[in-house]
Amino acid sequence: MNTSSWSICPSIRRAGCRSNEFRLFFLNHELLTSTEYWDEASYQQEQPSLNPFIELAQGIKSRFFTMDIAKTAGGDWVVIEVGDGQVSGLPIHTNIEQFYRSIKNHMI
Repeated sequence: MNTSSWSICPSIRRAGCRSNEFRLFFLNHELLTSTEYWDEASYQQEQPSLNPFIELAQGIKSRFFTMDIAKTAGGDWVVIEVGDGQVSGLPIHTNIEQFYRSIKNHMI
């Protein structure tokens, strides 16, 4: 796979690195949160439309999962990977209290 066509950085620690990658957490097929994936990167201003990814999440046979998405150099937003929400890391800048409150609210 030629990753040079992607707008995400092959080496995120490189100075001046820009990123357009986000981690989405879902519980019971509802979006809990969307957060910038990399703590070390400088994010571009554009935020993705999450509707296509929320729709896609309806077909995933898991109650709690993550979906990592990124923007390609061609301008398309794509799914990088889907993972188990129990073992997926939260970026350092995530509001932890708000994250767990959101889980609690979706469980009631």
